[in-house]
Amino acid sequence: MRFHGLAMNGGVEHALEVLSSAEFDAAIAGFRYFDLAEVASVLAATRFARHDESRLDELQKRVDILVPADAVLIAAFEDRYRASPEDFAPI
Repeated sequence: MRFHGLAMNGGVEHALEVLSSAEFDAAIAGFRYFDLAEVASVLAATRFARHDESRLDELQKRVDILVPADAVLIAAFEDRYRASPEDFAPI
């Protein structure tokens, strides 16, 4: 969620600059956990495009297509919760 907030406010490049390597890895793992592997793959590719503006722009557009709204993340969370409620702490 931290990655998503940063990316929504300042773009993927901004999130890449702000997050530590461990936090960025956690974001990638989180997208994979919530069955958003394509988003995770795009994020992993941003590391190699860090100094290539045109490639970063292309990757940003891809993220925008894959996650056009928060509803995508909410649906992914709900799907995972239904499939594996034991993964989540009780409220």
